[in-house]
Amino acid sequence: MKKNTFLFLMILAIAKIDAQNYLISFVGTGASAVVDSVKVENLAQETSFTIPGNDTLHLTGDADIKENDACYGPMIIYPNPAPGHVEFLFYAKRTGHTRLVICDISGKEVLQNSGEFFQGYQRYRITGLEQGMYFVTIQGENYSYTTKLISSYSSHNEMRIEFIENADVNRKFKSIKTISNMSYTAGDTMSFTGFSGTYTAIVHDVPTASKIITFYFDTIPNCGFATDIDGNDYNTVQIGTQCWMRENLKTGRYSNGDTIANVTDVYAWAGSGPAFCWYNNDSASFESTYGKIYNLKAVSDTRNICPSGWHVPADSDWTVLTDFLGNDSIAGGKLKETGFVHWANPNTGATNITGFTALPGGSRYSNNTFEYLGSKGLWWSSTHTGGSGNDGWYRMMSSNSKYVNRYNGAGYYGLSVRCLRD
Repeated sequence: MKKNTFLFLMILAIAKIDAQNYLISFVGTGASAVVDSVKVENLAQETSFTIPGNDTLHLTGDADIKENDACYGPMIIYPNPAPGHVEFLFYAKRTGHTRLVICDISGKEVLQNSGEFFQGYQRYRITGLEQGMYFVTIQGENYSYTTKLISSYSSHNEMRIEFIENADVNRKFKSIKTISNMSYTAGDTMSFTGFSGTYTAIVHDVPTASKIITFYFDTIPNCGFATDIDGNDYNTVQIGTQCWMRENLKTGRYSNGDTIANVTDVYAWAGSGPAFCWYNNDSASFESTYGKIYNLKAVSDTRNICPSGWHVPADSDWTVLTDFLGNDSIAGGKLKETGFVHWANPNTGATNITGFTALPGGSRYSNNTFEYLGSKGLWWSSTHTGGSGNDGWYRMMSSNSKYVNRYNGAGYYGLSVRCLRD
């Protein structure tokens, strides 16, 4: 009966710990393999802090974590998954008899150790693990912890558990450096911003297990990140004195939170107010690569379609860009993505030397015609032309040219948007 009660309590603890007790570490790739620091944000709980890049983040659902627990959680196992052996640290909440039990996935006890411990951190080593999943449980005086341990390959040695030391809370656990705790509930969206010298990279993730977050540090000089009100993140690029998005806009709301209408109807588009759609009204196929397309009323609305601190470039802003790159007749080649994954052959003059990565997202017209996907990219400016004021200036790049062409178009045209930092 006592054994059955123990197994029942262990299963109850696993249901919580397995979902909310994760170790997150960080590596870099691309322009740098070194991560200097990481800004960690729990977007659901609106909490954040910055840690050194070689530290380990512990996402935990333990409600008892306090400020002086910043180095360690109640039980930490590292590495996990393990190469047949691990070290782990746990906090004995009270002085007294403490039992450590390891069970396999079937619930069979495969190893145990017990002894009298003073209150504080205890450090152990487990060796000889066979490949598979285990549950490690600490049973103390009126408290217990359970967490999952995965062994990634088998050891040919006898399975053993070895006490190492009573660990000083102020010392670094040498195998895992420093550990920083953050409260986490299953399903919370995390934002990780990695910094390496002048490089920056961002990763959004909803962790469901311990993992390594890899930051890709791009060799293109960036100027930070932009995030719209819908939570879409955008890479950026510094070109001369200007900071541009490297991706087309995807938001469905203004920066104040007001919704922009998604108009798909063939007749409603031409006479609508501010509106957006996707190419062929197909978000699944086109949004992730080409973003949304917008009419001029949406683009020029004072509520600002771009993220806070950003704006739709004026006609003169586009001119600054093309002048910096030489002139209109050669700037397109320096702005277009290379190759034929998105651009049609011959993609004339494309070098993308700027990193702007212009893509051929096509356009929409009043008769619901969608045109030019793969052959042309068209981007609004915020500047209206003369006359009725219903038309506006835009820029176009083509697969058969290295020009950036300047045209004026009807306000009902549906074109892409690139934002410019204020």
